[in-house]
Parts: sequence; C-alpha cells; structure tokens
Amino acid sequence: MRRYKKQNWFQRHPNTVMFLSWLVLSILMGSLFGILRSSAMEWDTQNQILVAPCIIIPILYIAVTGWGLRQKGWGFWWTLLLPVPLGWIVILCLVNKQWATR
Repeated sequence: MRRYKKQNWFQRHPNTVMFLSWLVLSILMGSLFGILRSSAMEWDTQNQILVAPCIIIPILYIAVTGWGLRQKGWGFWWTLLLPVPLGWIVILCLVNKQWATR
C-alpha cells in the first residue's frame, strides 16, 4: 500500500483557492481604480499611488496561478493563458494530475 503525504485544504482544492484569489484581487483592483478615479486628486498624484498596486496585483495573479498549477501537477507555462479572454476558465478546467493518479 502506497502512503501519501497528508495535504491541507488549500492543497486539496487548488481550483477554489485560485478562483477566490482571482476574485478578491479583481475586486481589490477595481475598487482601487474606482476610488482613485472618483477622488479629486491631480493626475500626477494618482499615477504615483497606482504604481505599486499595478505592479503587485498582477504579480500576485501570476503567483497564485503558478502555485495552483503546481499543486495540480501542470507546468508554469499554462499561466500564459491568463491574458487570453476566458483563459482562466481553461486553467480551472485542467485536471488535477496529483489526484487523478490515486
């Protein structure tokens, strides 16, 4: 009998973790843009404030997707589907190779 290492909830449910992370990051980015666009700041101030989130949030998207793909047993190259319209659906539909062989 083969012994498998015990996985926590996040490792057993990579699709749910990826989807909820993408949802939270999208809401965060959208609300940030909405707040900054509705405020009465000058354009230069808005650009300075937006630099950090515009760099950090896409990096978090890629990191969460890479982690989820690694948990599912797929290569990191699948993250290239993120900019494709509805590419995230394809990523979620990839079978979990880690559990398929058990």
